[in-house]
Amino acid sequence: MSREEVKAAVGEPKTTELAWDYPSDAFSVAFSSDRTVISVFAGIGSPSPDSDSVPEYAFRFKARTPEGVGIGSTLEEVLAGLGTPSTDRKDGSGAEYLWYREAHLNVSLWHGHVYNIAIFKPAP
Repeated sequence: MSREEVKAAVGEPKTTELAWDYPSDAFSVAFSSDRTVISVFAGIGSPSPDSDSVPEYAFRFKARTPEGVGIGSTLEEVLAGLGTPSTDRKDGSGAEYLWYREAHLNVSLWHGHVYNIAIFKPAP
């Protein structure tokens, strides 16, 4: 999508420094140098290391994949809906990162629940 198409679909962004930010809906859109969308980050931000739960603001992002995966989904729901990821990486803090290469999709979980979904434009 072009910048104009994004504006027509979701309105004016709150900020445009690194990406177009829509904090009231908890997502950002990044553009390439040719001004087309290269990625969408849903549930923006990071969870607090002091909490085992997904931050409340992340739930402002309401969209879900056709399989029903979205912010707050469990690991089991992600695997049932999207299948086995190409890569599954865990860090020591409670975060897990699932990469679905064919779908150009990264799903980040915090203590077993989705807090961030990143969609990337395929490389040419």
